Amino acid sequence: MPHIRPVSDFILFESEIYFNLKEAELEAKTTTKRFSHDEVFSDLRSRLADKVDAGISAD
Repeated sequence: MPHIRPVSDFILFESEIYFNLKEAELEAKTTTKRFSHDEVFSDLRSRLADKVDAGISAD
């Protein structure tokens, strides 16, 4: 039987994304530092690969 997550988990996840985007927006307004697509996604891929290697869920 599939595992169904509670709505509260989804809302918490959405809120976390929203606040991280707002934080990034504020950072972008207060600094001239910019990251390329390759910089951001190579770091993300590396972190996800580490989690997979460690057997940790990417949830």
